[in-house]
Amino acid sequence: MIALRIPERVSLRLLGLILLMGTLGWAGPLFQIAAVERQGLPPYEDNERLYRLEGRDYRHLSIGSLLEVRRDDDDRSIGLLRVSAIRPGHVLAMLAQPGDTYPMRGDWAVPQNPPPTKKER
Repeated sequence: MIALRIPERVSLRLLGLILLMGTLGWAGPLFQIAAVERQGLPPYEDNERLYRLEGRDYRHLSIGSLLEVRRDDDDRSIGLLRVSAIRPGHVLAMLAQPGDTYPMRGDWAVPQNPPPTKKER
């Protein structure tokens, strides 16, 4: 049996990197609100706002999927978005359930139903 000696400093950095990668992979897909678009002529109604979401891993979303909106360092309920269109490079969603405040550019949207794991497929 061959034993490898890894310096302690390197092994701690490697362990930290492995933990970080595992945490990011476990979190599931995250989407960030890149823009708030409005259709039609003013005055704009609340239900006419389209939120452009950018992120990765669109394959788990479908039209009608719900996304919970979260904001860094804010515990208020921001609301739920419903996916209305999936396009190459971005997703469009409309406000399905309002919260205490409106979603803004820079907020995060997380699918309510996480994608199935490999065992569930």
